[in-house]
Amino acid sequence: MPLSPFYVSGLSDAESCFFLSLDNKNYPRFSFFIGMNLKDKDLISNINSFFNKKGRISIYSPNSEIRVTFENLDAINNYIIPHFDKYPLIGIKSLDYQLFKTGINMINNGDYKTAEGLKNFSKISISMNEGYKKNIINLFPDLINTSKNFELYDKSIVTTMNPWWVSGFIDGDGSFSASIKYKNIEKTRIAFQPSLSISQHSNNILLFNQFKEFFNCGNVYDKKSSDGQHNHIQYQVSSTKDIKSFILPHFESYPLMSYKKNVYQVWSELIILLSNVPSENRNKKAIEFVNQIKKFNN
Repeated sequence: MPLSPFYVSGLSDAESCFFLSLDNKNYPRFSFFIGMNLKDKDLISNINSFFNKKGRISIYSPNSEIRVTFENLDAINNYIIPHFDKYPLIGIKSLDYQLFKTGINMINNGDYKTAEGLKNFSKISISMNEGYKKNIINLFPDLINTSKNFELYDKSIVTTMNPWWVSGFIDGDGSFSASIKYKNIEKTRIAFQPSLSISQHSNNILLFNQFKEFFNCGNVYDKKSSDGQHNHIQYQVSSTKDIKSFILPHFESYPLMSYKKNVYQVWSELIILLSNVPSENRNKKAIEFVNQIKKFNN
Protein backbone atom coordinates (compact mmCIF):
# COMPACT_ATOMS: atom_id res chain seq x y z
CA MET A 1 0.00 0.00 0.00
CA PRO A 2 1.43 3.44 -0.93
CA LEU A 3 2.26 5.63 2.03
CA SER A 4 -0.22 8.40 2.74
CA PRO A 5 1.56 11.76 3.09
CA PHE A 6 -0.41 12.30 6.31
CA TYR A 7 0.92 8.97 7.60
CA VAL A 8 4.48 10.12 6.88
CA SER A 9 3.86 13.34 8.83
CA GLY A 10 2.29 11.45 11.74
CA LEU A 11 5.22 9.04 11.93
CA SER A 12 7.61 12.00 11.70
CA ASP A 13 5.82 13.76 14.57
CA ALA A 14 6.66 10.71 16.67
CA GLU A 15 10.02 9.44 15.38
CA SER A 16 11.84 12.09 13.36
CA CYS A 17 14.56 14.59 14.14
CA PHE A 18 15.31 18.01 12.63
CA PHE A 19 18.95 18.91 13.17
CA LEU A 20 20.93 22.15 12.82
CA SER A 21 24.45 22.76 14.10
CA LEU A 22 27.94 23.95 13.14
CA ASP A 23 30.88 21.81 12.10
CA ASN A 24 34.47 22.26 13.32
CA LYS A 25 34.98 25.06 10.79
CA ASN A 26 31.82 26.89 11.88
CA TYR A 27 29.98 25.93 8.73
CA PRO A 28 26.27 25.03 9.03
CA ARG A 29 25.31 21.40 9.37
CA PHE A 30 21.76 20.22 8.79
CA SER A 31 19.76 17.04 8.42
CA PHE A 32 16.35 15.47 8.81
CA PHE A 33 16.03 11.81 9.73
CA ILE A 34 13.53 9.20 10.80
CA GLY A 35 14.79 6.36 13.00
CA MET A 36 13.00 3.06 13.63
CA ASN A 37 13.74 -0.39 14.97
CA LEU A 38 15.79 -2.51 12.58
CA LYS A 39 12.70 -4.68 12.11
CA ASP A 40 11.23 -1.76 10.17
CA LYS A 41 13.81 -1.68 7.38
CA ASP A 42 11.07 -2.11 4.77
CA LEU A 43 9.16 0.89 6.11
CA ILE A 44 12.33 3.00 6.17
CA SER A 45 13.00 2.00 2.57
CA ASN A 46 9.42 2.98 1.64
CA ILE A 47 9.84 6.36 3.31
CA ASN A 48 13.01 6.94 1.32
CA SER A 49 11.12 6.05 -1.87
CA PHE A 50 8.32 8.41 -0.81
CA PHE A 51 10.91 11.20 -0.86
CA ASN A 52 12.22 10.10 -4.27
CA LYS A 53 15.11 8.11 -2.73
CA LYS A 54 16.94 11.28 -1.74
CA GLY A 55 17.91 9.92 1.66
CA ARG A 56 20.75 7.78 3.00
CA ILE A 57 19.82 4.61 4.89
CA SER A 58 22.13 3.56 7.72
CA ILE A 59 22.06 0.97 10.50
CA TYR A 60 23.18 1.55 14.08
CA SER A 61 23.94 -1.88 15.49
CA PRO A 62 24.30 -1.14 19.24
CA ASN A 63 20.61 -0.18 19.56
CA SER A 64 19.27 -2.03 16.49
CA GLU A 65 18.15 1.20 14.84
CA ILE A 66 17.76 1.94 11.16
CA ARG A 67 17.54 5.51 9.86
CA VAL A 68 16.85 7.33 6.66
CA THR A 69 18.69 10.65 6.69
CA PHE A 70 18.28 13.61 4.36
CA GLU A 71 21.31 15.91 4.49
CA ASN A 72 21.51 17.26 0.95
CA LEU A 73 20.30 20.84 0.49
CA ASP A 74 18.49 19.91 -2.71
CA ALA A 75 16.58 17.14 -0.92
CA ILE A 76 15.69 19.42 1.99
CA ASN A 77 14.54 22.30 -0.23
CA ASN A 78 12.67 20.27 -2.83
CA TYR A 79 11.22 17.37 -0.86
CA ILE A 80 11.32 17.72 2.91
CA ILE A 81 10.20 21.33 3.36
CA PRO A 82 7.49 21.21 0.65
CA HIS A 83 6.10 18.04 2.22
CA PHE A 84 5.81 19.41 5.76
CA ASP A 85 4.47 22.73 4.53
CA LYS A 86 1.63 20.85 2.80
CA TYR A 87 1.15 18.08 5.39
CA PRO A 88 2.16 19.79 8.63
CA LEU A 89 3.32 18.38 11.91
CA ILE A 90 0.77 19.12 14.62
CA GLY A 91 2.62 18.24 17.83
CA ILE A 92 5.31 20.18 19.66
CA LYS A 93 7.80 18.96 17.05
CA SER A 94 6.24 21.49 14.68
CA LEU A 95 8.29 24.09 16.60
CA ASP A 96 11.50 22.28 15.67
CA TYR A 97 10.38 22.17 12.05
CA GLN A 98 9.75 25.92 11.94
CA LEU A 99 13.18 26.59 13.48
CA PHE A 100 14.74 24.14 11.04
CA LYS A 101 13.03 25.82 8.10
CA THR A 102 14.24 29.25 9.24
CA GLY A 103 17.79 27.93 9.53
CA ILE A 104 17.65 26.36 6.06
CA ASN A 105 16.42 29.66 4.61
CA MET A 106 19.44 31.36 6.19
CA ILE A 107 21.70 28.82 4.50
CA ASN A 108 19.93 29.31 1.16
CA ASN A 109 20.31 33.08 1.38
CA GLY A 110 23.85 33.05 2.78
CA ASP A 111 22.73 34.98 5.85
CA TYR A 112 24.96 32.90 8.12
CA LYS A 113 28.11 34.30 6.46
CA THR A 114 28.15 37.46 8.60
CA ALA A 115 29.09 37.42 12.28
CA GLU A 116 25.59 38.48 13.27
CA GLY A 117 24.00 35.97 10.91
CA LEU A 118 26.13 33.10 12.20
CA LYS A 119 25.10 33.90 15.76
CA ASN A 120 21.43 34.07 14.77
CA PHE A 121 21.75 30.70 13.02
CA SER A 122 23.47 29.29 16.11
CA LYS A 123 20.70 30.61 18.37
CA ILE A 124 18.09 28.91 16.20
CA SER A 125 20.09 25.69 16.25
CA ILE A 126 20.54 25.57 20.00
CA SER A 127 16.83 26.26 20.54
CA MET A 128 16.04 22.88 19.01
CA ASN A 129 15.89 19.73 21.15
CA GLU A 130 19.10 18.15 19.99
CA GLY A 131 21.16 18.10 23.14
CA TYR A 132 24.41 19.88 23.92
CA LYS A 133 26.12 21.44 20.87
CA LYS A 134 29.75 21.87 21.78
CA ASN A 135 30.88 23.76 18.67
CA ILE A 136 28.20 26.41 19.10
CA ILE A 137 28.81 26.89 22.83
CA ASN A 138 32.56 27.20 22.24
CA LEU A 139 31.91 29.91 19.66
CA PHE A 140 29.07 31.69 21.47
CA PRO A 141 29.25 30.89 25.23
CA ASP A 142 26.42 33.32 25.99
CA LEU A 143 23.95 31.04 24.12
CA ILE A 144 24.34 28.18 26.60
CA ASN A 145 21.03 28.94 28.33
CA THR A 146 19.05 29.46 25.13
CA SER A 147 15.87 27.40 25.16
CA LYS A 148 12.83 26.79 23.01
CA ASN A 149 9.96 29.25 23.26
CA PHE A 150 6.92 26.98 23.63
CA GLU A 151 4.61 29.98 23.45
CA LEU A 152 5.25 30.01 19.70
CA TYR A 153 3.46 26.68 19.33
CA ASP A 154 0.40 27.09 17.11
CA LYS A 155 -2.29 25.42 19.20
CA SER A 156 -4.89 25.68 16.44
CA ILE A 157 -3.21 23.00 14.30
CA VAL A 158 -3.80 20.34 16.97
CA THR A 159 -7.49 20.18 16.06
CA THR A 160 -6.72 19.01 12.51
CA MET A 161 -6.01 15.31 13.17
CA ASN A 162 -6.10 13.35 9.93
CA PRO A 163 -6.84 9.61 10.46
CA TRP A 164 -3.70 8.62 8.54
CA TRP A 165 -1.65 11.01 10.68
CA VAL A 166 -3.02 9.23 13.77
CA SER A 167 -1.99 5.81 12.45
CA GLY A 168 1.47 7.13 11.59
CA PHE A 169 1.97 8.62 15.04
CA ILE A 170 0.83 5.43 16.77
CA ASP A 171 3.12 3.40 14.51
CA GLY A 172 5.91 5.48 16.00
CA ASP A 173 5.00 5.99 19.66
CA GLY A 174 2.06 3.67 20.28
CA SER A 175 2.06 0.39 22.16
CA PHE A 176 -0.38 -2.52 22.04
CA SER A 177 -0.20 -4.69 25.15
CA ALA A 178 -2.17 -7.21 27.16
CA SER A 179 -1.80 -8.51 30.71
CA ILE A 180 -3.13 -11.42 32.71
CA LYS A 181 -4.56 -11.18 36.22
CA TYR A 182 -5.41 -14.31 38.21
CA LYS A 183 -8.48 -13.82 40.40
CA ASN A 184 -8.01 -16.83 42.68
CA ILE A 185 -5.20 -18.92 44.12
CA GLU A 186 -6.05 -21.87 41.89
CA LYS A 187 -5.59 -19.62 38.84
CA THR A 188 -8.84 -20.84 37.36
CA ARG A 189 -10.43 -17.40 37.24
CA ILE A 190 -8.50 -15.19 34.86
CA ALA A 191 -8.98 -11.62 33.71
CA PHE A 192 -7.28 -10.24 30.60
CA GLN A 193 -6.49 -6.54 30.23
CA PRO A 194 -5.71 -5.29 26.71
CA SER A 195 -4.63 -1.69 26.22
CA LEU A 196 -3.46 0.81 23.64
CA SER A 197 -1.12 3.44 25.03
CA ILE A 198 0.90 6.35 23.65
CA SER A 199 3.55 8.18 25.67
CA GLN A 200 5.50 11.40 25.14
CA HIS A 201 6.81 14.45 26.96
CA SER A 202 4.21 16.45 28.87
CA ASN A 203 4.76 19.40 26.52
CA ASN A 204 2.47 17.56 24.12
CA ILE A 205 -0.53 17.60 26.46
CA LEU A 206 -2.77 19.41 23.95
CA LEU A 207 -2.03 16.79 21.33
CA PHE A 208 -2.78 13.93 23.72
CA ASN A 209 -6.08 15.46 24.80
CA GLN A 210 -6.94 15.57 21.12
CA PHE A 211 -6.37 11.80 20.87
CA LYS A 212 -9.09 11.36 23.48
CA GLU A 213 -11.43 13.50 21.43
CA PHE A 214 -10.48 11.83 18.14
CA PHE A 215 -11.18 8.29 19.39
CA ASN A 216 -14.04 9.36 21.68
CA CYS A 217 -12.59 7.20 24.45
CA GLY A 218 -9.57 6.66 26.69
CA ASN A 219 -7.84 8.87 29.23
CA VAL A 220 -4.71 11.01 29.53
CA TYR A 221 -2.42 10.49 32.53
CA ASP A 222 0.62 12.19 34.04
CA LYS A 223 3.53 9.78 34.34
CA LYS A 224 6.11 10.48 37.04
CA SER A 225 9.77 10.21 36.23
CA SER A 226 12.31 8.68 38.61
CA ASP A 227 12.98 12.11 40.16
CA GLY A 228 9.29 12.59 40.92
CA GLN A 229 8.57 15.18 38.24
CA HIS A 230 5.50 14.95 35.96
CA ASN A 231 7.41 15.19 32.71
CA HIS A 232 5.63 12.51 30.68
CA ILE A 233 2.04 11.94 29.67
CA GLN A 234 0.24 8.86 28.46
CA TYR A 235 -2.94 8.38 26.47
CA GLN A 236 -4.44 4.98 27.20
CA VAL A 237 -7.49 2.96 26.18
CA SER A 238 -8.07 -0.14 28.32
CA SER A 239 -11.78 -0.76 27.94
CA THR A 240 -12.43 -3.79 25.74
CA LYS A 241 -15.76 -2.27 24.77
CA ASP A 242 -14.12 1.01 23.67
CA ILE A 243 -11.36 -0.83 21.83
CA LYS A 244 -13.97 -2.80 19.88
CA SER A 245 -16.12 0.26 19.20
CA PHE A 246 -13.47 2.84 18.29
CA ILE A 247 -9.91 1.49 18.03
CA LEU A 248 -10.36 -1.61 15.87
CA PRO A 249 -12.55 0.15 13.26
CA HIS A 250 -9.92 2.89 12.92
CA PHE A 251 -7.08 0.51 12.12
CA GLU A 252 -9.26 -1.50 9.75
CA SER A 253 -9.55 1.64 7.61
CA TYR A 254 -6.13 3.16 8.32
CA PRO A 255 -3.77 0.24 8.94
CA LEU A 256 -0.36 0.33 10.54
CA MET A 257 2.64 0.06 8.23
CA SER A 258 5.49 -0.82 10.59
CA TYR A 259 6.46 -4.12 12.19
CA LYS A 260 3.98 -3.09 14.89
CA LYS A 261 1.19 -4.33 12.59
CA ASN A 262 2.15 -7.88 13.64
CA VAL A 263 1.59 -6.99 17.29
CA TYR A 264 -1.69 -5.33 16.42
CA GLN A 265 -2.91 -8.37 14.49
CA VAL A 266 -2.49 -10.68 17.48
CA TRP A 267 -3.80 -7.99 19.85
CA SER A 268 -6.97 -7.47 17.80
CA GLU A 269 -7.53 -11.25 17.62
CA LEU A 270 -7.31 -11.35 21.41
CA ILE A 271 -9.97 -8.63 21.68
CA ILE A 272 -12.30 -10.58 19.41
CA LEU A 273 -11.63 -13.78 21.34
CA LEU A 274 -12.44 -12.12 24.66
CA SER A 275 -15.67 -10.77 23.25
CA ASN A 276 -17.03 -13.79 21.40
CA VAL A 277 -15.79 -16.94 23.13
CA PRO A 278 -17.22 -18.20 26.46
CA SER A 279 -14.75 -17.79 29.33
CA GLU A 280 -14.46 -21.52 29.97
CA ASN A 281 -13.14 -22.07 26.45
CA ARG A 282 -11.04 -19.01 25.84
CA ASN A 283 -8.43 -18.90 28.62
CA LYS A 284 -5.81 -21.19 27.10
CA LYS A 285 -5.98 -19.51 23.71
CA ALA A 286 -6.03 -16.03 25.25
CA ILE A 287 -2.89 -16.79 27.27
CA GLU A 288 -1.18 -17.87 24.03
CA PHE A 289 -2.15 -14.54 22.46
CA VAL A 290 -0.86 -12.55 25.46
CA ASN A 291 2.48 -14.36 25.37
CA GLN A 292 2.75 -13.81 21.65
CA ILE A 293 2.11 -10.08 22.08
CA LYS A 294 4.86 -9.91 24.71
CA LYS A 295 7.23 -11.76 22.39
CA PHE A 296 6.53 -9.32 19.54
CA ASN A 297 7.00 -6.31 21.81
CA ASN A 298 10.39 -7.60 22.94
